[in-house]
Parts: sequence; C-alpha cells; structure tokens
Amino acid sequence: MITSSCKWVDLFVFILNLQNLQTPVLWFHGMADGVVLFEAGHAGCAFLQEIGMHCEFKVVMKHI
Repeated sequence: MITSSCKWVDLFVFILNLQNLQTPVLWFHGMADGVVLFEAGHAGCAFLQEIGMHCEFKVVMKHI
C-alpha cells in the first residue's frame, strides 16, 4: 500500500491538476510481457486508484 506520507507521491498528486485526476484511465498489460512484470503493471493502476483516479485494469492474454 502506498501512503500519502511518501514525498514523491505528494509531489505527483500536486503536479496533477483536478481535471487530470478526473480523467479515467484504461490500463492494458500483457501476461507475456518480458520486460515489465505483470505485478508491476497491476500496481501502476492500483497506485492511480489510491490517489483518487478511476483506473480500469485489463489483461491481454495473447500477443496480437
């Protein structure tokens, strides 16, 4: 869990303006990604949710 006591989190949220925080995000991540771990992709969406953004996470099961 990320807490707002992290200074970089506070800075990130400060930089985003209210309009950006209200923009919904659709986050896709592939199960076969050899560079970014699946857990890291999922954690990115969870982070945006923790700071108040709407983020929907979708899994891509195969390479297109």
